[in-house]
Amino acid sequence: MIEMSEQKVVILGCGWLGQIVGEALVKKGSSVYGSFRRPEVAEKLEEIGIRGFELDFNESAKLSDAIVQDTTHVLVFITPSSSKRISYDALMTELLKQFPKTVKVIFSSSTGVYPKEGGEYNESFDIDPNLPNRLLPAENALRTLLGNRLNIIRLAGLIGPKRHPAYNLSGRELLSNGMNPINLIHANDIVSAIEWLLDNDYFGHTYNLVNPNHPSKNAYYSEAAEYFGVEPPKFGTESAEDRLITGNAIEQETSFRYHHALDNFRDFLR
Repeated sequence: MIEMSEQKVVILGCGWLGQIVGEALVKKGSSVYGSFRRPEVAEKLEEIGIRGFELDFNESAKLSDAIVQDTTHVLVFITPSSSKRISYDALMTELLKQFPKTVKVIFSSSTGVYPKEGGEYNESFDIDPNLPNRLLPAENALRTLLGNRLNIIRLAGLIGPKRHPAYNLSGRELLSNGMNPINLIHANDIVSAIEWLLDNDYFGHTYNLVNPNHPSKNAYYSEAAEYFGVEPPKFGTESAEDRLITGNAIEQETSFRYHHALDNFRDFLR
């Protein structure tokens, strides 16, 4: 097991979530390097202790020897929509095959890999490979490439500092029934899960990261909108079966626990 102070972590994709995770790892003593595509991000990374490097993978996915050398872990937060030059799964393979065969990887996927239809979905659900989905082929390609050196974390809807769906949904008229459950995850719980996996050198697994609290969309977003002082969304009556994503496997198999309440709205103020 590699102590945090001895870890060299490369984060591919230092957007909102990558910066939050990277800053937390820096504070725990890891050396953290992070890729960015927009030059204005470089200053922010420097402020929080991440050693930024520019990488436009739509031009070339070639990583410098200085980045690859001595890397112990890679965290991937690149979204499928970012890949224009080649397919997303090909890009993930092209990037990660450059690292030494000792490197361990955490790949950020999404609960969007599961069907849109109602039902309860967990990690054992057999996903139809023919569904239109760019994440699932990438997951499978990385399992082939990395084997037990890979963890896949399937993230529910992201919330965290200065980020909450109630702002974007404010005043909108939505077709979906407001009684359907929410499936969300707080950024700080993502950080805690990643730190646990790294601290315990626990790899070769796929986990959903979803807060165990699933209130109805109408109740939750109405309460959030009132707190933020914005107009709540208006939900339609279009009936649909509840689509519930469970994220309790990681709690059953490890000592990680979800801690961050979804209704601590002060945390999300802009």
